[in-house]
Amino acid sequence: MFNHSKELALFLEQMRFSRGISQEDFTDGIISNRQYQRYINGSSAMPYHLLDAFAERLNTKKEILLLEFDNYAIK
Repeated sequence: MFNHSKELALFLEQMRFSRGISQEDFTDGIISNRQYQRYINGSSAMPYHLLDAFAERLNTKKEILLLEFDNYAIK
């Protein structure tokens, strides 16, 4: 599981929103909206393997997504 799960979920949420993707479309076929909300509010840790699917939905690679997250976390 990812160490900064809540922060990463909030970052993904920000990216999703800025790209105009609905939460339903973002999570469809990956996880339930309810589980995604658990990641956002920090009540559940996001497994690392989900990053590939979420990165694909954001039309990027996991490695680039993680670099962007690192830059975001530093600021």
